Amino acid sequence: MQTETLIAGVEHATQQVSMSITLFFTGLLILMIVCLALEEKIHAKKSLIVGSFATIALLAGGFMHILPFGHVILPGGHLIEMPVYIPGVDWGVIAIILGSSLFIDVVSKSGLFTWIAVKLTKASKGEPAT
Repeated sequence: MQTETLIAGVEHATQQVSMSITLFFTGLLILMIVCLALEEKIHAKKSLIVGSFATIALLAGGFMHILPFGHVILPGGHLIEMPVYIPGVDWGVIAIILGSSLFIDVVSKSGLFTWIAVKLTKASKGEPAT
């Protein structure tokens, strides 16, 4: 009995996406892959290409009203408020990651890592530790 209820809940929760929307996002994905393959020809970085296509996909999803905002009913009749991911993000960890990335970028441009590598190589006389 419980399995039948679960299956009925899952069937109720499934949504159908029209073929035109599926083809649009498929074309967007193919176009992104082509741009990544031709990265050197279009003189753009991978992060810029992927970020641009992600922005286009999110904006298109918002305009087509296919992103879940508001109330969503899960299988079993549970009601959740979307988006739920914002309170789940640990912003302290995000700040540490961004801060350490910025620190490493600034320190590497100053030449500190190269200086340390040269000092260690001279101190070891070029012999690896055994």
